[in-house]
Amino acid sequence: SKSAAATGSDGAADAAAASSPPPPPPGVIAVVREIYSDGGVPAFFAGVGVGACQSAIEKGIYFFAYSLLKSAASSILGAKQLSTPTSLVLGYCAEWSHMPVTLPIEVVCKTMQTRKPGKGEAGGGSSGGGVGNGGVFGVISAILKEKGVGGFYRGLSAYIVLCLKPAIQFTIYEQLRLALLKRRAGPGGAANNKMKQLSTVQAFVLGALARAISTLIVYPYIRAKMLTMLKDKASGPKALEGAKAAEGEEGGSNEGTDGPSDTVWGTLKPMLEEGDVGNLYRGVGPELFRGMLSSAVMLMVKERIYLVNRRLIMGEQMPKASA
Repeated sequence: SKSAAATGSDGAADAAAASSPPPPPPGVIAVVREIYSDGGVPAFFAGVGVGACQSAIEKGIYFFAYSLLKSAASSILGAKQLSTPTSLVLGYCAEWSHMPVTLPIEVVCKTMQTRKPGKGEAGGGSSGGGVGNGGVFGVISAILKEKGVGGFYRGLSAYIVLCLKPAIQFTIYEQLRLALLKRRAGPGGAANNKMKQLSTVQAFVLGALARAISTLIVYPYIRAKMLTMLKDKASGPKALEGAKAAEGEEGGSNEGTDGPSDTVWGTLKPMLEEGDVGNLYRGVGPELFRGMLSSAVMLMVKERIYLVNRRLIMGEQMPKASA
């Protein structure tokens, strides 16, 4: 009777634990403290070299492809200034142009950033996601061994939507830029070749605003992509055995390891069904800050470089843009 009572109390405790709400996700400060405790200040710059390489290649190919597409579209349509829908389509196509090169780099970079160097690597083993030592080449070797070439294109389906983000961002930026320059030039300003460039502050603000709008539109997909990539990292042999054991106890089944939940849509669908907007936009604050700062600085520098090139190559003496 005592054992039955103990069993009953354990069952009641398990039922209460199962019915209790999950613990709230850690905040930004908690995550910062965890990263610092794992690896100190260098942990915040994990994979920075790979990330910088990816960003440089991505932006270089994007702007080169967009310039070619824009010139071709202007010649075909016979219009010097393209419409907003046309700019969106061209930006979308330009974003896809660099994906075959930059997506594998992104997967390697995210894997290096999310692994914990203090756990599993000291003894020469691999970390929880099967990524061993050896830096970049160790990560590449581990991904090839576990998933093959397809492992470098994990979450590719998400970019059907995610490629809209830079298209939306640069279209909004360009439309705001043209509207501001027209307003500042006044009647006949364009004919008098007045102020065709934004000031440093204006480029910074418009770049941040355009990035904020585009990020808010597609952030649920950004979150789903990251969760999908993290699932792949956590799906080592022990995790797989535990998942199969849990499914067996519940009477369910799973044919293979790449079920619906392993796709971006499979990750996003339950969040959409729950209707929890807070879950869809969890972590949007740091992403907004990072993206707005990065985009604002990039477009600010781009405006300055464009002005310098016109002065050096075309010999134009353009007046300084006022703030």
